[in-house]
Amino acid sequence: MGAFTAGQVVILPFPFSNLLQNKYRPALLLANVGQGDWLVCQITSKSHDKQAIEINLTDFSNGSLQRVSFARAGKLFTAHESLFSSIAGQLTDEKFSEIKQAVISLINAGGYK
Repeated sequence: MGAFTAGQVVILPFPFSNLLQNKYRPALLLANVGQGDWLVCQITSKSHDKQAIEINLTDFSNGSLQRVSFARAGKLFTAHESLFSSIAGQLTDEKFSEIKQAVISLINAGGYK
């Protein structure tokens, strides 16, 4: 699959609450945190909160998602690159910067108000 880079949207399995099944969903690679682990941001097809950042087809420098989606700056986690099943695309520098700034602003503010 090649090397992963920050700003890529990858597809990986998200577990259901019963932890017995999962569904493949997109996530944004924010930073390589070492030993094959990445800090990632959840991407959904619905805007679950007012802080979600819309991702359109034009926000990709290559590749895409099937529909308009939303990066959720408050839904971060780490995942090992062995879980990534494919690369959906690379966000433009502008969109990636907007999402990173939303994460930083959330941390600086101490959470959503």
